[in-house]
Amino acid sequence: MSARADVAITSFSYTNLSGAYDDTSNVFSATGISNSTGDMNRIVAPTGQAHFNAGALTEDVIFDMNITNVTGFNVGDTAEGEGTFTFRDTDTTEITGSIQGTWTLNMKVSAGGGNFITAYTFFGLLSDININNDNDTYDGSTGSWSTDFSGIATEPYHGYLVTLALNFADVGSGWFERGDYSGADVNTIGSIRGDEPQSDECLTRTIGFWGTHQHITDLFLPVTVCGDETLSVTDAGTCDLATEALCVSPGRESRKNRAYAILVRQLTAAKLNIAATATNGGFCGGGIETRIFECEQLCNANHREIGASGCIDDLTAFNESLDTFPMPPVPFDSPGPADPTECRSANGNGIVIGKGACD
Repeated sequence: MSARADVAITSFSYTNLSGAYDDTSNVFSATGISNSTGDMNRIVAPTGQAHFNAGALTEDVIFDMNITNVTGFNVGDTAEGEGTFTFRDTDTTEITGSIQGTWTLNMKVSAGGGNFITAYTFFGLLSDININNDNDTYDGSTGSWSTDFSGIATEPYHGYLVTLALNFADVGSGWFERGDYSGADVNTIGSIRGDEPQSDECLTRTIGFWGTHQHITDLFLPVTVCGDETLSVTDAGTCDLATEALCVSPGRESRKNRAYAILVRQLTAAKLNIAATATNGGFCGGGIETRIFECEQLCNANHREIGASGCIDDLTAFNESLDTFPMPPVPFDSPGPADPTECRSANGNGIVIGKGACD
């Protein structure tokens, strides 16, 4: 049985969408209006760009999300969003699918009179994406590209989306807390991805292996842990070091939230395993990648929430599972002896990726 490897097929960006929140239905929406512009690009051969001028996207870009689990109206508070989206071209082609992710309040500045200027960001996964091929091309105001991805990827597609939404002080309480709101300026970027046939071989190594074989770990960096913590080197001592993530001492350096430090260790190893597998033409399955994404949503959670999620157990089980490569690929076939020098330097030195001075 063949597994499926991930390939990016399109990228997109839209600006000046109009955002609104209905406090009665708890629905956030964003819609193309007269001054909205955007691009939907095919990024696999034959590549192409569909650019949309102002006026071409009215009612043709639509997001609708149910908002739940609102934690408050202060910087750092979050809300969950789940719903659907539609992208239409200038002809009859539609891209539709589901969306699920997390909103975060990043800015809250008083504008006087009980009003605030606020900024929210959203990061979410796209799923069940389909492209109707009524016209076989995706057409912009200028430019078009073929919607035929046969032999490259198969539906349903998946992907990600990052959105920045601004609230320009028109309400006193703000989104996700009290009252309706309309007129937010919404900008978004994202990518649509598909699956191609590939081997079901998966390579896994433990946190101990990755932490003590820096010459191998370096080959598969950078990796990003907890959303924005990019780990690019292995020498101990600074906040961009994979060794600091892999070798942190939960009991000494993260006493108030030991689970967080353990989660960072296992997330880092899991990301390295995924990277090493992909580099060697394998695929560990969409299930573990989805689980990694879910677990990264807990990077700001307390130790009870992390523990109750089962993430540490699931990631540990993955990282300690057996390889499915028939023969270990280079350099895993002869990794050499473990060298714990840098790991010992990182263990207990006070650096915790994503916390304190590394936040």
